[in-house]
Amino acid sequence: MFLGNYQVKMDAKGRISIPAKYREVLSTEYGPELILTTLDHCIEAYPKQEWLLLTQQLQRLPSLKRDVRMLMRALFSTAHECTLDSQGRILIPAPLREYADLRGDVVILGVNTKIEIWSKERWDAYNSSGREQLVEIADKLAELTMERGQNLASDRFLQT
Repeated sequence: MFLGNYQVKMDAKGRISIPAKYREVLSTEYGPELILTTLDHCIEAYPKQEWLLLTQQLQRLPSLKRDVRMLMRALFSTAHECTLDSQGRILIPAPLREYADLRGDVVILGVNTKIEIWSKERWDAYNSSGREQLVEIADKLAELTMERGQNLASDRFLQT
């Protein structure tokens, strides 16, 4: 599980160092391969195993629905495979760097089974504006789980 957030510097070649805690999770649970894609003006980095689970879930969605097709295009058309180098760095491809506006200071977040990579400016803006909505979101999720007769502590409601 990836937890916490770290601020790192992107070098001139577009490489960032993955934090040691995340490298430890990758080495013990997944391996050095990541799939990078874009969403929410950040880069999502999935360990290859988690990417495969996500693609299986996406394949179960009705492909005739416009929203499903749009999501599939967005995720798969921007996806790039990468591998941690011997120094624990990854190279962010230029199109992904441009999309996420990455340069200089970068924030790396642990988000359970994936890693998110944000420009510091965008993360600061998102983090300050999104905090106000968290209570509303938590309330909506609690209502949803009660309607389905599930416990909020269980993440199974997100898989159905």
